[in-house]
Amino acid sequence: MIRKPRSNIVPMPRAGGTPLTDFLRYHVLVRVYDGDVDAWLAQLDDEGDVRFARRVRTRLRKDPSLLVLIRRMVDATPFWDDVRVS
Repeated sequence: MIRKPRSNIVPMPRAGGTPLTDFLRYHVLVRVYDGDVDAWLAQLDDEGDVRFARRVRTRLRKDPSLLVLIRRMVDATPFWDDVRVS
């Protein structure tokens, strides 16, 4: 099944992870998906985002406390209001 792109979504750059794109991806993970990498992966179709989310999921499986650190970083930089998917 091919998903039609949403008109309000701006794709992240396809290049390898940069500090800026990773920073924004962490914000999406926490603010939109409440740290649920599997829920985020279910919505992704961009290769760069998928690779990033899989890397984070692997790291979280090895060290679940990493999510606490990611949340602290995101909370310390109030980039946008809470827009979690319900």
